[in-house]
Amino acid sequence: MTLPEPEFVVVLRGYHRGDVDTLVSTVHEALNGGRGTITAAELRGITFRVTLRGYDRGQVDEWLKQAASELP
Repeated sequence: MTLPEPEFVVVLRGYHRGDVDTLVSTVHEALNGGRGTITAAELRGITFRVTLRGYDRGQVDEWLKQAASELP
């Protein structure tokens, strides 16, 4: 299964967009053999700051579950 590129909705109070974007890039690099290295266990332990106009937390959490299932 290939992990889709996320299209998160911006909501009033959600996860910090910059933090999420950085993690998404790291996960995609790790899956594509790039310099990004992260394990499924590390991904499951990630927490994000909640800010105004952040990404929908439910969508991000679901994407993280999918990503963790594809990582070692």
